Amino acid sequence: MIDYSMLTKQQQAAVNLIRNDLRFMATVFMNQKEVNANCVCAFMPYMGLIIDGVEDWVTRFNNSNRIKLKLPVFTTAEKTHYEQMREAIKFWESPYLSIYEKLGQAYSESDEYFANCCKPIAKALKLYDVFGIDVINKKCCGNTILYGCYIPNYVYSDDDTLEERLYTLSVIGGKYISLFDVVEPYPISRSIDMITPNYGGLIKSPVGNTFCDKFVLFTMLGQVNYILQFIDKFIVPETTTKLRLAYLLYYDVISILPEINLKLSTPFSMEVKWKSELFRNAMAHYGIGVALRKESEIIEGDPLYGLTQKFFSIDYQSLKRIIIANLASLSQQLEKYLKVDKGLFHF
Repeated sequence: MIDYSMLTKQQQAAVNLIRNDLRFMATVFMNQKEVNANCVCAFMPYMGLIIDGVEDWVTRFNNSNRIKLKLPVFTTAEKTHYEQMREAIKFWESPYLSIYEKLGQAYSESDEYFANCCKPIAKALKLYDVFGIDVINKKCCGNTILYGCYIPNYVYSDDDTLEERLYTLSVIGGKYISLFDVVEPYPISRSIDMITPNYGGLIKSPVGNTFCDKFVLFTMLGQVNYILQFIDKFIVPETTTKLRLAYLLYYDVISILPEINLKLSTPFSMEVKWKSELFRNAMAHYGIGVALRKESEIIEGDPLYGLTQKFFSIDYQSLKRIIIANLASLSQQLEKYLKVDKGLFHF
């Protein structure tokens, strides 16, 4: 437990945002029976963002304060793992060619692995699945090719030690959940519909059975829809984690859209006026004191303690609606371009 009396108002605000994120993460993992395993894989970059962010905040606090927080910090293995996992949150921050090559390599490795798992005749005729997708509320919300890019040092193999290794490295997250006293999960929606169809061979994916630019856009669509259908809807109460994760994706995607449009002659767009590097940095870290330097800038009772007012002159709920609306608009644009707007999935 953390003694709030020893913290500044900015530090108290940061701790409360940390608690929101840890509780959100705990809720996802405590309800794994309610969701499929792929949805948990899709959450891994956000898990990396949260745990690496908490550890970094604790380290900064202890390095700059006489009174130390008795909270765990990373081992060398944990530091490497979570820094790599956190990098996945920046997937769409890279140049388009880099993203294309990364996904293409993962697609090729998946194709080769599953081809070698089947009989020679099935391999020759390509009668095998190459990847699976998550469909939530009839919307594509991610694919296993992308998840392979998320997991640090992931390789396609029959090695069953991966789950054990990931569990060992996730122990520190469980310690933070306990020490920040957020063991009680949020209420969740029981009406979310999830299925996980596989594609390849006889079952053609919505964008074909070969890797191409459309698969990259299909992957982007899945990540956008994951925010809209899972992050925003699975947990019922409003929590700052929802805007935080939605804004980080909005920021990176809107940054790469001009490059995509130039290369593919596409017309994708979102409102640029809500793009702020300073606000993005505030969402990526718990440095409330960096953004709100004066205690008088802290707005008590506001979900983000005045961050949206400072950077956009609007309240939290208004910005949340705007960012979600922009992501929903992009989802519709991508669905129409890829011709999956009419539910053309082969279930």
